[in-house]
Amino acid sequence: DNALTCNGVVVAQGVENMQILYGVDSFVAGAVPPLDGVVDTYKDWSEVLATDSILSVRVSLLVASTEQVRSGDNTKTLNVLDEPIGPAKDRKLRTVYTATVRLHNRCAKYAVTSICA
Repeated sequence: DNALTCNGVVVAQGVENMQILYGVDSFVAGAVPPLDGVVDTYKDWSEVLATDSILSVRVSLLVASTEQVRSGDNTKTLNVLDEPIGPAKDRKLRTVYTATVRLHNRCAKYAVTSICA
Protein backbone atom coordinates (compact mmCIF):
# COMPACT_ATOMS: atom_id res chain seq x y z
CA ASP A 1 0.00 0.00 0.00
CA ASN A 2 1.62 3.27 -1.18
CA ALA A 3 1.14 6.25 1.08
CA LEU A 4 2.99 9.39 2.10
CA THR A 5 3.32 9.27 5.88
CA CYS A 6 4.58 11.54 8.64
CA ASN A 7 5.45 9.94 11.98
CA GLY A 8 3.47 6.87 10.99
CA VAL A 9 0.31 8.83 10.05
CA VAL A 10 -0.93 8.64 6.44
CA VAL A 11 -0.86 12.13 4.92
CA ALA A 12 -1.69 11.15 1.33
CA GLN A 13 -2.87 7.78 0.03
CA GLY A 14 -1.51 6.32 -3.21
CA VAL A 15 1.73 8.32 -3.43
CA GLU A 16 4.17 6.21 -5.44
CA ASN A 17 6.95 8.73 -5.98
CA MET A 18 7.99 12.13 -4.65
CA GLN A 19 10.72 14.33 -6.11
CA ILE A 20 12.01 17.66 -4.78
CA LEU A 21 14.06 20.32 -6.55
CA TYR A 22 15.43 23.48 -4.97
CA GLY A 23 15.21 26.88 -6.67
CA VAL A 24 18.69 28.36 -6.44
CA ASP A 25 19.90 31.91 -6.94
CA SER A 26 23.32 31.74 -8.59
CA PHE A 27 26.24 33.50 -6.91
CA VAL A 28 27.69 36.33 -9.02
CA ALA A 29 31.32 37.05 -8.12
CA GLY A 30 31.99 40.74 -7.57
CA ALA A 31 28.31 41.76 -7.53
CA VAL A 32 26.89 43.63 -4.53
CA PRO A 33 24.90 41.83 -3.26
CA PRO A 34 26.29 38.61 -4.78
CA LEU A 35 22.77 37.13 -5.00
CA ASP A 36 20.00 39.03 -6.82
CA GLY A 37 16.92 37.28 -5.37
CA VAL A 38 15.96 35.55 -8.62
CA VAL A 39 15.86 31.76 -9.05
CA ASP A 40 18.30 30.92 -11.82
CA THR A 41 17.93 27.14 -11.82
CA TYR A 42 16.31 24.20 -10.02
CA LYS A 43 18.71 21.64 -8.57
CA ASP A 44 18.71 18.35 -6.70
CA TRP A 45 19.81 18.59 -3.05
CA SER A 46 23.18 17.01 -3.87
CA GLU A 47 23.88 19.87 -6.31
CA VAL A 48 23.08 22.71 -3.89
CA LEU A 49 26.35 24.34 -2.82
CA ALA A 50 24.98 26.89 -0.34
CA THR A 51 21.64 26.60 1.44
CA ASP A 52 21.44 30.42 1.65
CA SER A 53 20.96 30.47 -2.12
CA ILE A 54 17.72 28.40 -1.98
CA LEU A 55 14.74 30.67 -2.69
CA SER A 56 12.00 28.16 -3.54
CA VAL A 57 11.15 24.48 -3.44
CA ARG A 58 9.44 22.51 -6.24
CA VAL A 59 7.68 19.31 -5.12
CA SER A 60 6.17 16.72 -7.44
CA LEU A 61 4.08 13.69 -6.48
CA LEU A 62 3.09 10.68 -8.58
CA VAL A 63 -0.25 9.51 -7.19
CA ALA A 64 -2.03 6.29 -8.18
CA SER A 65 -5.62 5.25 -7.63
CA THR A 66 -6.12 2.60 -4.98
CA GLU A 67 -8.23 0.49 -7.38
CA GLN A 68 -7.56 -0.97 -10.84
CA VAL A 69 -9.80 1.40 -12.85
CA ARG A 70 -8.30 1.47 -16.36
CA SER A 71 -9.52 -0.86 -19.11
CA GLY A 72 -5.95 -1.82 -20.05
CA ASP A 73 -2.43 -1.85 -18.63
CA ASN A 74 -0.48 1.41 -18.37
CA THR A 75 1.96 1.91 -21.24
CA LYS A 76 2.92 5.53 -20.59
CA THR A 77 6.05 6.82 -18.83
CA LEU A 78 5.31 9.78 -16.54
CA ASN A 79 7.83 12.48 -15.64
CA VAL A 80 8.04 13.45 -11.98
CA LEU A 81 10.17 16.60 -12.26
CA ASP A 82 13.35 15.34 -13.92
CA GLU A 83 12.69 11.66 -13.16
CA PRO A 84 10.97 9.39 -15.74
CA ILE A 85 8.77 6.79 -13.98
CA GLY A 86 7.08 3.72 -15.47
CA PRO A 87 5.32 2.43 -17.29
CA ALA A 88 3.55 0.50 -14.54
CA LYS A 89 2.24 -2.94 -15.44
CA ASP A 90 -1.18 -2.49 -13.86
CA ARG A 91 -4.51 -0.75 -14.49
CA LYS A 92 -4.30 2.01 -11.89
CA LEU A 93 -4.95 5.61 -12.89
CA ARG A 94 -1.91 7.82 -12.23
CA THR A 95 -1.51 11.59 -12.06
CA VAL A 96 1.49 13.83 -11.42
CA TYR A 97 0.95 16.88 -9.20
CA THR A 98 3.62 19.58 -9.04
CA ALA A 99 3.81 22.75 -6.95
CA THR A 100 6.45 25.42 -6.46
CA VAL A 101 6.62 27.23 -3.14
CA ARG A 102 8.51 30.46 -2.59
CA LEU A 103 10.40 30.64 0.70
CA HIS A 104 9.33 34.06 1.97
CA ASN A 105 11.95 34.19 4.72
CA ARG A 106 14.68 33.90 2.07
CA CYS A 107 13.13 36.27 -0.44
CA ALA A 108 12.46 39.04 2.06
CA LYS A 109 16.13 39.97 2.27
CA TYR A 110 16.25 40.97 -1.42
CA ALA A 111 15.07 44.27 -2.87
CA VAL A 112 13.31 42.52 -5.79
CA THR A 113 10.92 40.31 -3.78
CA SER A 114 8.20 40.48 -6.45
CA ILE A 115 10.28 38.35 -8.82
CA CYS A 116 11.81 36.09 -6.19
CA ALA A 117 10.26 32.74 -7.22
